[in-house]
Amino acid sequence: GYRIVLFFVLISVEMAMNNSAGILSSSSKEIKADLNMNDKQFGMFGTSNGLGRVIGCFLFTILVNNFNRKWTFVFFTTIKSVLLVLFKFTNVGWILITCRGFIGLTHMPPSIYIPVWIDQFGLKMYKTMFMTLLQVVIPLGKVEGYALTNFYGPNNWQMGFVTEGLYLFAVAVFITVTPMKFFSAKLVAVKDDELETKFQIKKNESVSIFEVRKSLTKSSKNEQSTFAQAKAIITNPVFFFSNLARAILQGVNTALHYWISDYMRTALNIEDKSLILFAYTIVSIAGPIGGILASGFSNFFLGGYEHKHAPLALLMFHIITCVCGLCIPFMGGLYSFCGATMMFLVFSSSAVQMIHGIIL
Repeated sequence: GYRIVLFFVLISVEMAMNNSAGILSSSSKEIKADLNMNDKQFGMFGTSNGLGRVIGCFLFTILVNNFNRKWTFVFFTTIKSVLLVLFKFTNVGWILITCRGFIGLTHMPPSIYIPVWIDQFGLKMYKTMFMTLLQVVIPLGKVEGYALTNFYGPNNWQMGFVTEGLYLFAVAVFITVTPMKFFSAKLVAVKDDELETKFQIKKNESVSIFEVRKSLTKSSKNEQSTFAQAKAIITNPVFFFSNLARAILQGVNTALHYWISDYMRTALNIEDKSLILFAYTIVSIAGPIGGILASGFSNFFLGGYEHKHAPLALLMFHIITCVCGLCIPFMGGLYSFCGATMMFLVFSSSAVQMIHGIIL
C-alpha cells in the first residue's frame, strides 16, 4: 500500500517538473516582451535546458550506484525547487537561461530514477501500466503549466515557476521522512518460480515479494571496470536502437510542446488565448489517455514489455506514430491539426513506455 502511495507521489514529481515547459510555451509572447528577446534568444531556454539534461544524465550514471538513492533524489529535487523560485527575483535574460540549464541538469536524476524505481518496486502485474501512467503525466504537467499561466495571468508568469518549486520542495520533505527501504538498491524482487515454493504464494496473485540481494565477492580479474560495463551496454544493438528511437520521439515531443502555442498563432492564425489553451489541453490529455488504451489493447493480445512479443508491439506503435507525425505539418485547420497531433501523441506515448521497459 505504501509503495502505491509512493508511486503516485513520484509520478507527481515528474508531472510538476514538466510545468516549466507549459509555462514557457503558454507565456512565450509575454516572456519575450518582458526579457526583450527575439525567437532565437527565447529558444535558448530550450537549448540550455537540453544541454543541462545531457550533463544530468551522465551525472546520474555516476551517482546512482555510488550514493544513497533516497538522498540523491531529495538533493536534486530540492536544488531544482530553489532554482525555479529564482525566476521570481530577476528579469536578466542570460541569468534565467543559465538557471534553466541547471534546472535541466537537476531534472534528470529524479526523472531517470522514477522508471528504475517502478521496475524495482512496482507491482509486477501492473508495471507496464505504471510505465504508461508515467508517460501520461509528462504532457499533463505541461497542461498544468498552461493552467498556472491562466490562473496567475500571462504577465505574472514567474509565479508559475514559484508554484512548481514550492511543490517540489514539499515532496522532498515527504521523501525525507520515507523509510529508507523503499529506495534501497539492495532489494530485489523474487522470481516467479520461487514464489510458490519459497513463500507459498500463488503465481497469479498480484503481489510483489522482495528479499535482500546477497553481496557477491568478486575477484579482481572477473570484475568489470565502469568503462567496460558502459562499452558493453552502449554497443548492444537493442539498447542502441531503442535509445535512438526514444531520442527521436522525445525530441519531436519536446519541440512540439515548446512551440505549439506560437505555431497556432503564426501558422494557423489563432489569436484567441482561451481557444489555444483549450485545444492544447484536449490534445495533451486525450493523447496519453488514448496511449493507455492502446497499450492495454497491446498488452492483452501481445503482452507487456517483458513479453517476447514486445518488439512487435513497439514496431506497430512506431510505424503509426511516424505516419501521424508526418501528417501534422500539412494540416491547415485547427481541428485537423489537433486530430493529427493527438493521434501522434497517442501512439508515441505507447511506443515510449514500451521502449522504456525494453531498455530496462
